[in-house]
Formats: sequence, structure tokens, C-alpha cells
Amino acid sequence: MRKTIILLSSLIFLLTGGILSADQTGTFISIDEIEISEDVTLPAGSTVEFLGVIDVLTTVADSGRLATFQYSGNIYNADASFFEKPNEDVNFFLLSPRTHDNGGSASICTTLSFAGSGNNIDFSNIDLSQFIEVKSGNQIVNNYSILKPKDYTSSYRSNSDFCVQGLSHSTSYKVTVLPDLRAYDGFAIYAVDTAISVVSKTPDKRASIQLDPSKNILPTKSDAVIPVSITNVNEFDLSIYRIDFNSLNSYKDIFRNLSQNDLRRLKTFWGENLSTKSFKLENKLNQTETLNLSLNTLLKDVDPGLFVAVFESED
Repeated sequence: MRKTIILLSSLIFLLTGGILSADQTGTFISIDEIEISEDVTLPAGSTVEFLGVIDVLTTVADSGRLATFQYSGNIYNADASFFEKPNEDVNFFLLSPRTHDNGGSASICTTLSFAGSGNNIDFSNIDLSQFIEVKSGNQIVNNYSILKPKDYTSSYRSNSDFCVQGLSHSTSYKVTVLPDLRAYDGFAIYAVDTAISVVSKTPDKRASIQLDPSKNILPTKSDAVIPVSITNVNEFDLSIYRIDFNSLNSYKDIFRNLSQNDLRRLKTFWGENLSTKSFKLENKLNQTETLNLSLNTLLKDVDPGLFVAVFESED
């Protein structure tokens, strides 16, 4: 994440910065996520309006060039190297990107359309790998795959998007459609003249707490340990509920994950809360940590029976 600070003297800098050239004003996009202040973060791929760029000391901006720009009705300053002018093609345009967490990797998806008609491109006979370039920062990325649209004629993005898959989580990427890609719109054929791009940051891995289903039966109270795999969760509560043996014929939620409705019924009707304990972790972002979680203190002085372990976290 790029970091900068908000400067309230933006307009003063502009007034004293000399004559502004056309390439220092207009529409720009952020090439990475930028933390402007504790309350304001500019997402990667955000569109801003440059009011001007001035030369400054590298202690103010690493590149020596400070941009003043407008975003969401406010004026901010940031290193000009965090932005670039978006290219426009006469014949084609890309829709704003959408990102997805696919579990082991992430993806960035967009739809390529004709500028004249607004129709989407039929990729069925096009080898997209020849015309797609992916960068992270200044580095070319080669380890990815491309998923073609399910239905290019659809008005739903979930069907018309093509996706660049196999990307790392929590990383900013620039996906570019290169020149010379050709496609038919009706009986006319058009070619991409100017490289066009979208920029976006992939999401974090989904926060999760996963249990080993083979460890549902604990041998003894003195050895009540279950392995738990935790991803992107820093704090959680573990509650133990006891199910009355007389209810076994009616209680069906055994050896499976509970939905929110199942959990509500457990708390209000089926289960007796025996104890709750809070856990705090220092997990690294997007890394899964496996813990051997001891339930001994939670099941102390409790007779053998059927118990439900409930993990709850605001993450």
C-alpha cells in the first residue's frame, strides 16, 4: 500500500508552482492503493482529476513530483508517480474491473466492448493470451490463466466478463489489452489501436475458521484437543454447548457446519451454554495457521456427552 499525507496548502502550491502543462492536468488513475490519511484510502484504479504537478524535495515525495488532485469532491496531494494517464482506444473500451477471492488465488475480471455499438466482444475464436499483459508494479506477471466469458452477449457481468485468474491476494495489478486484437461487430472488423488497461487490487483471502471433520469425537476430557485452521482472523470466541441426550432423536445438526438459523436455534432451544472463551491471534495476512486448540478448561468437570463448539468472530 502506498502512503502519503494530506496537505491543506494544495492550492498555494499550485499558485506558486509556475505554468502548468497539459500533461499535468486532467484525468488520471491510481496504479496502487494509496493511504492518504487515517480516514482516507484511495483504492487502486481510482479515477482522479489532476489540478497540477510541482517539483518538490524527495523528502516530500519520493519521485520529486507532487500532484494535487480532486477525488470525491475533496482536494489531496500525493506523489505523482502513484498515478498514470488512462489510455483510450477509438474502437474499444473496458468496463471497470471486479475482483474475486477464489480460495487459493484471486482474479480480476472485466468486459471488453465495442465503443461504437456497446456490444461485447466474442472471444470464442480469439486466443486472448496473445493480447493480455499483466503487471504488478513494474514487473511483468506470467503466472496466470484467462477464463473466457460464459456468454459474451449477456447483460450480466458475471457472464460477460473475462477473468485473469491465478493472481496473488492483496496485490495491485494492471491488466492491459494490447494492440492488434481484432474482432467483428456485425459484418465490420475492428482492431485495438491503443493499449487499454484496468487497474485493481485483489481482495484478501476470505476470513475463515476450519475444523478437521475427522476430529469430531474426542477421546477423553483430559485430551480434548482439536486442530483448527485459521485464516485472516485475529480474534474469536469459542463457546461450548451441551445437547441433552434426550434430544438426540430430534436434534439433526450433528457432525456438520451450522448455518445462522441453526446457530440461533441451538442458542435459544437445543443447547445449554457451558462456557465461552476468547482467543487473540497474531496471524499474518493471507496465511493459514493451524492450532491445536485445547478444550480441557472449557470441559472441566463435565460428564461425557454431545457438545457443539461454536466459533464466532467479527472478522
